[in-house]
Parts: sequence; structure tokens; C-alpha cells
Amino acid sequence: MVEHGVAVGQVHARNDIDPCFDNAIGGDLPGADEFSAHQTNLPYGWFIDQARQDRIVQAVERWSAPMTRAGN
Repeated sequence: MVEHGVAVGQVHARNDIDPCFDNAIGGDLPGADEFSAHQTNLPYGWFIDQARQDRIVQAVERWSAPMTRAGN
């Protein structure tokens, strides 16, 4: 997305990987692993005016077009 002029990044880290949970009863979380590996966090808030919203939408459409055509 950066090449399309939109900054993206991780908003929240998974808390289940924190060392304080090392002794917790549980197991693998493949759904959480998959989500964390593929999530995309876009700019959002009161400070995003309509023109910027339009640019973000256009950037997402350009970024996702190859995946949409490939059926991913």
C-alpha cells in the first residue's frame, strides 16, 4: 500500500504470544496466525477527510486488483 501512497501498519499485537501467557492452558491458534499474517490496517479517523478517503479507496482497489483477477 505504501507504493500507492497509503501508510499501513500493525494496530494491535496479539496478546496470546506475550510471555505472561507461557503457562496458560491452550494450544495452537491457526485462525489467529492466519489473520495476523494477512491483516491490513488502513488509516481511519475523524482526521481523514473525504478527499483522503477517496484516495484510500482507490489505492485499495489498485492494490487488490491483481488478487481479485487471480481469484485469491
